[in-house]
Amino acid sequence: MITIIRRARHEIRPRYRILPWQAADGTDESLNYLIRLSGPELVGDAKTDALTVDQFLAARVGLVEGRDLSVKQVIRYYAHVEGGVHLGDPDEDGQEAMSCMAPVLLGNTTGQIEIVGYLGQVVVDALTPLCDSILTSPTIVPAMHRLNSSGFYDHHWTAKHHAKQRPKTLE
Repeated sequence: MITIIRRARHEIRPRYRILPWQAADGTDESLNYLIRLSGPELVGDAKTDALTVDQFLAARVGLVEGRDLSVKQVIRYYAHVEGGVHLGDPDEDGQEAMSCMAPVLLGNTTGQIEIVGYLGQVVVDALTPLCDSILTSPTIVPAMHRLNSSGFYDHHWTAKHHAKQRPKTLE
């Protein structure tokens, strides 16, 4: 996917702004937790150093059994163990610990899956410039797409997107 973006929109470089997990000030590092996860503090802003996709996937978002837990490990867990892609048995570092915590958290809190939402926000923020570029300058095939009187291209998905975005007028 990233290779296709670079080829088609070489001027757009998705940059991920994430604040890797750190123990809170005053946290007793000697306490033996099964799992620790970051929360909304993961989502960076314009002042946060931007990372490449590889750096983003390697970013530390918590600890599991005393070892660093990366974005990639969280994604793989929810995709391959919890059913995002398929249900499976935990077979990678940390997945067993995450699996045994899920039932405990399920009825009592939003649980550890909440981290996926924060990681999703980082990804949305990184891909927004690409989306904006596609909407303002779509790839047009002249044989298929004709500019209409509204300034959009007939038979192009962006015309439908813009039509949904226009407010309905009162009659």
